[in-house]
Order: sequence, then C-alpha cells, then structure tokens
Amino acid sequence: TNGLGVAAISDTANSSDSAPEEPSQVLLDEPDSYFADPCDVAATPDGAFIYVSHSGADTVSVLDTRLLKSTIQSAPTIYKDYRARRQFRLANDMSASRRFVVARLHTGACPSGLAVSPNGRFVYVAEELDDKIGIISTRTNAVVGQIDLEGPREITLQRRGERFFKNADH
Repeated sequence: TNGLGVAAISDTANSSDSAPEEPSQVLLDEPDSYFADPCDVAATPDGAFIYVSHSGADTVSVLDTRLLKSTIQSAPTIYKDYRARRQFRLANDMSASRRFVVARLHTGACPSGLAVSPNGRFVYVAEELDDKIGIISTRTNAVVGQIDLEGPREITLQRRGERFFKNADH
C-alpha cells in the first residue's frame, strides 16, 4: 500500500485554528487501484490542493486539503486511546482516499519531481523516463501540456527496462 504521512494541516484563513494536530497516515491507494511509489509532494500557494507524484503508476494525485483535514478529523474513535485508533483506522482504510482525492492525472513515464509556479496557476511534473515536463492547470486540475526536453528519440533496451522496472502496472 502507498500512503502519505500528514504532520498537520492548518487553516491559514482562520487564525484561531492554532491547536497542534496529531500526525496521521492516510492511504492514497484504492481497492484494486494502487498508486505506487509516491515520489514528491507540492502544495498550491493558498494551500487548497496538494499534488503527489506516483512514479510507479505514471500518475499525479490531486488532494483537496479541506477534505483531507475533514477526513482525518472525522475518523472513528472507538478505542480508549482515540488518537491511536484514528491513526490505525486511516492507515488501513483503502476507501479513505475517495473522500479527499479529487483527481488522478495520467502523466508521462515515471513522474518524479513537482514544482508549483510562483503565481500558483500551474504544477510542473518531471516525467523522468519521457524526458519531458508535464504541465497541470491548478484551476482545472487537468494536464494541459508538456515541455519536450529533447531527450533521446530512440528507446533503447536499457530505457525500456527502466520503464518496465519502475512501472507497477504489470
């Protein structure tokens, strides 16, 4: 399973929301859909969305931070130690990501590094094994283009092996 550790999500618009939160772990996978090798994380300047690259699934997940925070705070608290139960529940709930992942964007081969433009309008994705930079619009949460880095045009046996090895689709 592939997840994300969340140290804290603060509401910068609400200054009274200053109480520290307990760290949590949430799964990014879904039943029968695995998003292998979370590689990088980037947030929009306003904190509304978090982008996670999955180099083993050629995917970028888009997380709504408001929904993520709500999911963490509303996790059932059954045991006496409510923090331990909440952490256990979220760390093992394969359906939890459906509550806060708002998009799964297909990218080029082996998306790794992420960068958000200074104005927050775009997220740039390093598509490592395609030698391209993917461009995601933060307004629509859709892939809107690519920048070709003019890498090798011939797919060598080594490059094909790297793609096969790093991709969890098989």
